Amino acid sequence: MEQKEIGLSEREVERFGVLERLRHGELSRVDASRSLGLSSRQVRRLLRRLERDGAAGLRSGRRGGSRTSGLTGGGVKG
Repeated sequence: MEQKEIGLSEREVERFGVLERLRHGELSRVDASRSLGLSSRQVRRLLRRLERDGAAGLRSGRRGGSRTSGLTGGGVKG
């Protein structure tokens, strides 16, 4: 099977490490949420995405989208 390289930010790599420790029973979900500064519910969501999509599931969903602050057309007339 061909492996694709996925780019993860430092934050996403840290999340991956903490979630792996959670999966292996080394951390509780409460401890994982404190370590990541997230709610227990958000940790549960991230864990579900990790199990479903692998490490790529931890990438920010906002990455690669269009910028809403950019110009959308004709600009300002003056």
